[in-house]
Amino acid sequence: MRLRLNRVPSNISRLVHPGQGGKVGPVRLNVAQCDACGFVQLTKNLDAGFYDDYLMTVSHSSQMRRFQSLQAARFVRRFNLKRKRIIEVGCGDGQYLAVLANAGVAVSGIEPSISFRRLAIQRGYQVYPGYVTQTQRLPGAPYDGFVARQVLEHVWAPREFLMGIRKCLAGQGVGLVEVPSIEQSIKTNRFYDFFPDHVNYFDSGTLRLALTLAGFEVLSIKRVMNGDYLEAHIQNGRPSSVETLGAGVGRLVGEFKRLCSRNQAHRKTLVVWGAGAKGVTFLSLTGKSGIKFVVDSDPHKQGLLLPVSGLQVFAPERILVERVDCVVITAMSYLTEIHRQLRQGLKFKGPIYYLGASLRRLQ
Repeated sequence: MRLRLNRVPSNISRLVHPGQGGKVGPVRLNVAQCDACGFVQLTKNLDAGFYDDYLMTVSHSSQMRRFQSLQAARFVRRFNLKRKRIIEVGCGDGQYLAVLANAGVAVSGIEPSISFRRLAIQRGYQVYPGYVTQTQRLPGAPYDGFVARQVLEHVWAPREFLMGIRKCLAGQGVGLVEVPSIEQSIKTNRFYDFFPDHVNYFDSGTLRLALTLAGFEVLSIKRVMNGDYLEAHIQNGRPSSVETLGAGVGRLVGEFKRLCSRNQAHRKTLVVWGAGAKGVTFLSLTGKSGIKFVVDSDPHKQGLLLPVSGLQVFAPERILVERVDCVVITAMSYLTEIHRQLRQGLKFKGPIYYLGASLRRLQ
């Protein structure tokens, strides 16, 4: 436990009329922090249905309206979203839907609060009821992008929430995420920034981590609104898959074997430079046919045999005393240095190849 507040309101949005009774009583707030990543979260989630009649608007502030207009314009301009379909997750009273619409995008929203939803619908917008989950598809999906402003701090399982949104984006859809900045709270000693409605508290690092773990590529995170908020621009990431390397195995190995065969057919010799991990692995897949020997600058490897392929390793100077017509470099980190050593130090004039997505020749 990192922080305990003994008397905070159980619901900051529930104000009562004088003389009606039913005032909101206090609760204890326990705040925990992850030792590994620094993420801050309350130890207790809100009751189911907490947001059914939630009402907390900011659309009455002229300062906020100016800020939102500029924010939406930047978002639309950066990702060329004019006439694209955007959903605001947790759209509240529809104020920001109007801002987005004025910026030229086609908008809809999703909002669990009946009170909020009614106000947004009265503004003329399509607003769906309910919550975003990892298993339930957003109505109207797929979308070109989404906005989630002052929402992620309310969600008990932010990764699952974000993954649910991500599944409903088209291609490399984009997003604008805004949350309160705990950096501002700590810097200004604002313990009163903690209340039951906000179960998560993000700094730049933990916000980036949450978005990345959900599969998004984080393009930018910055402090806005006088430092009170964090604003992130993100894109639906396409995780790299090792499956894509499968085709490359056959292609590159095949190209290398064909080069060896051509050299053999013309009675030319081929040498491989590189007895490191990359070279050992590659030559294990190609076999030794058509390769005269391997050279490497590491004296600890010289004179020894490579595993699997059984090719013997010599010092680079062996190229001076043996006939060598072609060299293939597998030590990719030292490509420039080896190329220079071959041309200038060893005066080698034959073709030099190196491993890439395909077998490539150096000039």
